Amino acid sequence: MLLKECLNEADFDEALNYCRRFPAFVGAWNNFFFQKTNRFPEAHWRNYWMEIENGNRIYFCGRTYDFPEVTPNLSIYCDERLTSIDRENFRKALNEIHEKFSEFYTFGGGIVVTYEPICTEYCAWYADRFPDMPALIEYPCCTYFLTDAQKSQLIKDYPSDIIPLPEGYTFDKVDVEKDSEIITKTWKHAGPGDLESTKAKLKHFPSSLVREKATGKPVAWEMIDMSGLCNHLFTLPEHRNKGIGTAVEKDLCLKLIRENMTPYKTVELFNSKVLASSDQSKYWTRWELNGKPVHMLFLKHFLKK
Repeated sequence: MLLKECLNEADFDEALNYCRRFPAFVGAWNNFFFQKTNRFPEAHWRNYWMEIENGNRIYFCGRTYDFPEVTPNLSIYCDERLTSIDRENFRKALNEIHEKFSEFYTFGGGIVVTYEPICTEYCAWYADRFPDMPALIEYPCCTYFLTDAQKSQLIKDYPSDIIPLPEGYTFDKVDVEKDSEIITKTWKHAGPGDLESTKAKLKHFPSSLVREKATGKPVAWEMIDMSGLCNHLFTLPEHRNKGIGTAVEKDLCLKLIRENMTPYKTVELFNSKVLASSDQSKYWTRWELNGKPVHMLFLKHFLKK
């Protein structure tokens, strides 16, 4: 067996130490941190690793949930500077994953999150292993994160954690029961069962929300997912172009920094406006290798019809 499973506190500490190699392993680090601290008790974690050349490791982080309709996730992490992966051993490892984490492949609609050089090898293995299944659909994104210097700059710029808002708006704590529905309904990736998942994320993790003072209604928000990824930054259309979304993003980043986490986000390649603003921001750094962006790929799986 090539894979070693992370099962106890010593395993988690070893993984946390190795996965401090940001940004490639930032999601893995959060994954182990949340598992060790039982931060999201509704998740069921299946985490493995294999050693490859020169002492490098590949981590396989799988999750299913108490919410029976919510899509399971498998994230695969390695050093992005690897030029290649031993195909034979990697395929043996994937076969072990298929055996040990079989619920991922029988669910339908599961998502693998990874990047090169893993993506090419994973897609080739999947096509050979499941020739009758529909092809994987790739959703490539750019990844942005805050360096230590950028974290310090954000704290320096807002020493009291107070982000200014336009007149008539205020930051407020999220009301999990009342606010979760609109937050879920406005998320373009929401599916069956995601309302309860949203409630759990808002209950257990940092989030940011702005309300209109006159009505008390939420107008903008952002949260994180089970890998610590900042997601679903959204402002209702009638309240846009006022800087509220940017304020929400900064507020959430400050909260994450205060919890010793590294804020990071992904932006779809078609979202040129957000890509441009992120590239121009003094607080975000685009993940690059040799001057080119490293694309995080979300690989959608389908069951045979």
